[in-house]
Amino acid sequence: MDKVFKINQRLIKGVSLKNMYPKLPALLFFILSVGLSSCFQDSDDLPQDPAESLLKQLSEVDTVQLKKDIAIIDDSLAAHNIEFDTEPYGVRYRIETLGTGSYPPLNSNVIIKYKGRFLNDGIEDKGIYFDENIGGIAFYLPNLIMGWQLTLPLLPTNTKVTLYIPSGYAYGSSGNTNGGIPPNANLIFEIELIDFY
Repeated sequence: MDKVFKINQRLIKGVSLKNMYPKLPALLFFILSVGLSSCFQDSDDLPQDPAESLLKQLSEVDTVQLKKDIAIIDDSLAAHNIEFDTEPYGVRYRIETLGTGSYPPLNSNVIIKYKGRFLNDGIEDKGIYFDENIGGIAFYLPNLIMGWQLTLPLLPTNTKVTLYIPSGYAYGSSGNTNGGIPPNANLIFEIELIDFY
């Protein structure tokens, strides 16, 4: 045992990084240069901020379908004598209760309660929901459909609002098969904006 220890001790004393890896400085330089070069990639490869991402999504909306959707929504609202406001990109909304809190920025997590239904099920039919959360749930706003991203930053916390969202600002021509949402479905959401962080 003493012999093994002495042999290992001698080996350890004579070993240095320079002896073990004579090309270590060149290797370290290469690793650092590759690592740093990834910091300077093209801006197209870098993640965009939420506002840039939203503007990009808006530029890709089918404007012909959007005009059709807005006409359908407006006709439905008019037929039921529902007064509404319009956000700059065309989402119609009706404030049921105006809150007095702060306004969530686009890059925030919003805590909301909501119920979602299809416009073609009827504006007044509040019994058929394809999705809902009435206990309150937090979502990162940039991960939500465009209709929510466009309107929720306009509203103070504690607001209850009904959104009338054209399909292009929801799930578009693809729909959402997992959520049971068909292509080009105009949606109605009843939302309570509880808080954000």
